[in-house]
Amino acid sequence: MIRGASVIGREHVRLAKNNQDAWASAEHRGARAVTVCDGCSSEKSSEVGAQLGARWLASWVAGEVGSGDGARLDEALALRATGSMAEWLRRVAKSFEGDFEQAVSQYLLFTFLCAVTHQGRSLVFGVGDGVILIDDTLVRLDSGPENAPNYLAYRLLWGTGASQVATLAPQVHFVGEATSRLVVMTDGLEPAAAKVPALVSKLGANPLGLQRKLNVFAEAERLNDDATIAALFLEA
Repeated sequence: MIRGASVIGREHVRLAKNNQDAWASAEHRGARAVTVCDGCSSEKSSEVGAQLGARWLASWVAGEVGSGDGARLDEALALRATGSMAEWLRRVAKSFEGDFEQAVSQYLLFTFLCAVTHQGRSLVFGVGDGVILIDDTLVRLDSGPENAPNYLAYRLLWGTGASQVATLAPQVHFVGEATSRLVVMTDGLEPAAAKVPALVSKLGANPLGLQRKLNVFAEAERLNDDATIAALFLEA
């Protein structure tokens, strides 16, 4: 079972901004992937890149893992996925009219987390901050100095030298055998992360169940930032 949900934060409501988070899922020949992306709040339209990136990455990862080649769920896959997405973002930015660097900064700055599972093995990786739940283990990811996480699209602005690529390399947060669930979240849920396990339990068959629970949860916890969650449930 795959579930996902997203709510706009109180601060973006106050500023009349869009929800700059996104989530997506994909399945291919037994491989299942979910992604969450969090657009840069200081940019006007970063939800564009977040929405596009979430869908592209989930589809690419599920397709790669579920293909006949049987790609391994390991750090090498995370590196290929991240490099491929950086090149795809370059093509997207070049397709926009006007200044390339302005297009990257305005539309394509977002963090991401991706979880994928296939044949009993799982992988979680990403660039930037957020929150992860592996079975019952909760992990909060640091956003860096002054709440300024890395964005993969910085590669398009900084160049492709070895030091720049290494700085923006994906972090592998989990690889191995999970037993019940893989959950990835944007950092909007970090203030109430301890309550997330209860939020994703007992969802039932209704595909809108998580969205309804998150709506109530965000209001009760008075979440200021956009909050997005995507979950892969592994139990039969």
